[in-house]
Amino acid sequence: TDDYRFYFSFENSLCRDYVTEKLFNAMDNYVIPVVFGGADYTKFVPPHSVVNVQDFKTVKDLVNRLKFLADNPEEYVKYFWWKEHYRVVRNLPFCELCRVLHGSGGKPRYYEDIRTWWYEDACQVKAKIEF
Repeated sequence: TDDYRFYFSFENSLCRDYVTEKLFNAMDNYVIPVVFGGADYTKFVPPHSVVNVQDFKTVKDLVNRLKFLADNPEEYVKYFWWKEHYRVVRNLPFCELCRVLHGSGGKPRYYEDIRTWWYEDACQVKAKIEF
């Protein structure tokens, strides 16, 4: 990764509840993840630690930002501030699933129509950026 400044971590689908493991692969190194997906990344990563494609109106705007960061080391390194305070932790989701399934208490939650939630609510078709 010494030869690279950015890691493109693009999702296969734009789903609000899913972030690819590729994002965390990038965060293990000193490269800035460039993310493209439907998730609210503020729920998954520290602030100012990724470049979100969805924050730009055009690809040209995104490219200009990446060029700026590549040409300005003092701005580039600001994306790694969090490494002094946090670390990447990889948890297997199955452990949490088992804990919840076997645990007691709490009100059960369910979706009346999982198909609608999955295909119409959880994922979007159109990206905010124009390609």
